[in-house]
Amino acid sequence: MSRIPTKVLINLLLIFVLLLLRIFLGIKGYFILFLFLILAILLIRSLHDTADQNIPETWKSDFQRSLKSFWSLLLLMIILTTCLFPFYIQPIMKMKAEENRVVLHEIVKNITANATTDIEKAKAIYHWFDPNSGNMKNTWHKKILFQIYPLTLYLEPPYLCIRLIKHNYPLWILTSRCGACEEYALLYMEMANVAGLKVRSIHNHGENHNWDEVFIDDRWVIVDPSARLFDPSPSIYERGRRLNVSYVFALYPNGSIEDVTNRYTRTSTIKIKVTTNEGNVLPNATVIVYSKNYNSAGQFTGLSCKTDENGRCGFHIGGGKYEIKVIDSSVIPRLAKIELEVKEGSTITASLHAKRSILSLLYIKLPSTLTFASRVLLVIVLSLMVWYLTVAYIALFHVARRQAKR
Repeated sequence: MSRIPTKVLINLLLIFVLLLLRIFLGIKGYFILFLFLILAILLIRSLHDTADQNIPETWKSDFQRSLKSFWSLLLLMIILTTCLFPFYIQPIMKMKAEENRVVLHEIVKNITANATTDIEKAKAIYHWFDPNSGNMKNTWHKKILFQIYPLTLYLEPPYLCIRLIKHNYPLWILTSRCGACEEYALLYMEMANVAGLKVRSIHNHGENHNWDEVFIDDRWVIVDPSARLFDPSPSIYERGRRLNVSYVFALYPNGSIEDVTNRYTRTSTIKIKVTTNEGNVLPNATVIVYSKNYNSAGQFTGLSCKTDENGRCGFHIGGGKYEIKVIDSSVIPRLAKIELEVKEGSTITASLHAKRSILSLLYIKLPSTLTFASRVLLVIVLSLMVWYLTVAYIALFHVARRQAKR
């Protein structure tokens, strides 16, 4: 067995595993880029190595010995602990969030002790998020070393942050004390609600920002604790950012949702008709809207709708560039997508023809329990691949070093 094919094979497999981790588990950051670079260098070096350096068959025994070693098992535990993090952290977040409710009431009581009006209470809570207070660490635009959501390691303070998963367990933030605009907005809403204020958190997922509104003196006052804005004009999120606003919704403390896009931009009407590739209407298909206003790759706006018996659905949205995707409810679903550029105040009608393709296999419908089990299994398999390949690489390294001493 020659050294070159073995090294090349292992390097290629490691690069393949890193790609799987990046695509399916969302692991990203400078650390992953660094690993890609190192493996690419090693791959090039292996390809240019001399062909007369052979690894003896005894490398197999070295590999088996390394596989059984304490350090190898420790490596496996570290990989599994890291990759399974999103699955076991959620019960912990839920438990801590429930414990923090007492802490929340104590904090709000202290910071609003001298406030007598609603505006004073709203401002007192807003000042609690001041960057110089030390109460919260803002992770916006921090350089990411490594991320497997919700765990993120940064190259600068706060260095480590466990962020929220969707909108779940917002009081977890009182434990983590870090996050970006979404964590700030959700925690502000919880604090203002405890203070007796009428409040809602505002979500503009398509353009990647969140803030709050408090109802004071018969109007909704904008409070943006992460951007340090109190009572600005609604136009600041479009004109101020020089960015089209797509879809904006308000989340109330009781969990109800209200479309408030009209408050922040002039909306357009989009009418979608979905048919099969054979021309038949496609009812009960899900139409999902992605904004390309902020992220050219497309970012989910939070807006979706179901087609009726005539294969139609419609929605109101701000101006800008969008990608609209369709997926039907069959076991092997039909797919379709289209890109649109929307002018504010217009009405657009679009037809999509959904069909099955090789990509449909990635969207096969499974029961929720099987979906969860398959995700856990995928994480375990990928973890084992990383462990196995790393141990093999170490074994080959020891053989090559021993051979060089001869």
